Amino acid sequence: MIRVSWLGLFMALSMLPLQIWSSLPGPGKQLTIAFYNLENLFDTQDDPAINDEDFLPSGANEWTDAKKNVKMSNLARVINQLGDEDGPEILGVCEVENRGVLEELAQNKLLKKKGYGIVHIDSKDERGIDCALLYKKKRFTPLYSQSFPIKLPDSGDKTRDVLLVKGIVDGKNDLTLLVNHWPSRRGGEDQSAPSRMAAAQTVRSIVDSILDVDPLAGVVIMGDLNDDPNSPSLIQGLKASGDTLEASKTRLYNTVFGLHAAGNGTLKYKGKFNLFDQMVVSSSLISSKGLIRYVPSSAGIYNPLWMRQTQEGDYKDAPKRTYIGKKFQADGFSDHFPVYIHVEY
Repeated sequence: MIRVSWLGLFMALSMLPLQIWSSLPGPGKQLTIAFYNLENLFDTQDDPAINDEDFLPSGANEWTDAKKNVKMSNLARVINQLGDEDGPEILGVCEVENRGVLEELAQNKLLKKKGYGIVHIDSKDERGIDCALLYKKKRFTPLYSQSFPIKLPDSGDKTRDVLLVKGIVDGKNDLTLLVNHWPSRRGGEDQSAPSRMAAAQTVRSIVDSILDVDPLAGVVIMGDLNDDPNSPSLIQGLKASGDTLEASKTRLYNTVFGLHAAGNGTLKYKGKFNLFDQMVVSSSLISSKGLIRYVPSSAGIYNPLWMRQTQEGDYKDAPKRTYIGKKFQADGFSDHFPVYIHVEY
């Protein structure tokens, strides 16, 4: 995988073949694009460069190979049918320690035959957790990848980089993917909001650089944004609208806005669902002019009963996570549900 500079991004974009809009074909093929926060997918080896002490055999979570293997199998069960019966063609993920754990996941018996490739770039997050992309090699060909750091306001802390991957779907349709994991709400929503606003503005700058060169470029922004679709970071920072008419002006459409408005969510905190995991598309994907188009109302949250907590109370129907406190759940997956969309071309 080739890493390019910021200047290289513009050069590569300008050198791509021009798309011929007058010969736009009707809908023929579909694919699923999804995102999943894998919740602390660590290996069991100590990495002195990061704070991975809790996820070692001797650490607070007593993280052993046996527990890791159980979690891998559970995650593979989710991914196997995430979005459709054959799993997603493109899957953005976050909270992965390194490329090694992704290679192990992709080789799980449920996923191996799907032929997933991996795009991963280490970021400078203090815990060493990164964003990455899995893709079916028979459907998507990456052309290049690049990571973009987020400069947090008034802080020396490091957070997860934004991962950009540009590639071609089925050998002909350009698609740019941005995988995100914005700063958490640690310290409180209001106190941490400026950090997520900085992340949103960083992503908006990247998107504008792409769309200024090609207004009809197909761009999908996905990730755990640690904010809801109606939060200031999404509305004012990223300028992602849940209204298709408004999105033609902002150039970004939030496909999960309606799901949030209806009370759905991907995680639960103190009895309330939040929809932090989101899929945002460039306006060309909701336009008749786009070579790749979002299938209307196809955005969904994958949360079958076997992925949910069953106990009564505040956490009923919440995602069944790997740990409750320090107690390992052998039937746990993640503290987030994954989200997905379908696109056609």
